[in-house]
Amino acid sequence: MDHQIEKRPAPVFGEHSAAILAELVGSTGAVVGFEIDAALAARAQANLAAWPWARVEARSGLAVPDERVDLIYVSAGVTQFPRMWLDALSPRGKIVYPLVGGDCWCAVFLVERGA
Repeated sequence: MDHQIEKRPAPVFGEHSAAILAELVGSTGAVVGFEIDAALAARAQANLAAWPWARVEARSGLAVPDERVDLIYVSAGVTQFPRMWLDALSPRGKIVYPLVGGDCWCAVFLVERGA
């Protein structure tokens, strides 16, 4: 299994995920996290000071960057898969996200875009 991550922007959700991905992509990559709560986003940004190539924006993660990305990693459960995430992927890009249902069930999915 290929675990190499290309060094392109990767929107992620969650401060810890952003720190882990920032370590993986290194200083030539970029990681963008989204947190809807402005106070939590500011705290997360401060905690990511050791990784200047990682940042957290105070907004919903449903709106993705204009540029294509190699990875979208979602830590908050969603009830429907947003099509805009798939549209934001580069060729061979990946999305990891938890899908949750009304009866408290959850499954984590990996979606890979074909080249």
